[in-house]
Amino acid sequence: MNYGRQNIIIGGIVLFIAAFGGFTLGFTMDASFSRGFYAMPLPRVLLKAGHTHGMPFALYNLIYGSLIGRLPLDDT
Repeated sequence: MNYGRQNIIIGGIVLFIAAFGGFTLGFTMDASFSRGFYAMPLPRVLLKAGHTHGMPFALYNLIYGSLIGRLPLDDT
């Protein structure tokens, strides 16, 4: 089965992208909160949502990819 390998590769890529988004959020934190917490611009809100939702989805994909080869299923 090739599905496990694909899930591991995609999960690793998404994990890296979401982690990079988290680093970007951390490095630009001071400039964003000078006007208050609720005055965040839309790109920052979307980056925050992408980071917080991308990390668990990527980890679920890695777990699924490592376990799919062990399931007693045929290709159909």
